[in-house]
Amino acid sequence: MVQTTDSDKTFTGTLNLKEISKKRLKIKSYLEKPSLKNNVLTFPIGFYHNSDDNGTIECDQNGTIYLMGEFPIIVSKDFKNGIEKIIMEDYSDTFEWNPIDKIWDKKEN
Repeated sequence: MVQTTDSDKTFTGTLNLKEISKKRLKIKSYLEKPSLKNNVLTFPIGFYHNSDDNGTIECDQNGTIYLMGEFPIIVSKDFKNGIEKIIMEDYSDTFEWNPIDKIWDKKEN
């Protein structure tokens, strides 16, 4: 588990990569149905929680890291960079799913 705190100490974020072994995430459902609306098959690798947001961290076969919460986003198309960005609370250059147009739009920060 990795905890991060913003510079103003207003929240603490927790990245837990052990959620899979705790069986809190239902792996079988991920194998049967894509979790994204554009039919990309992803696999859960952890859970992220802070005072503003909760989300499952998922990865596709290409190493793209997704944060699946109320509004799914692509954090990074590179696995290592995506995990680092989540730890550092860096949401620059991310993409948010647009359910109307069914495309990933660059997220405004």
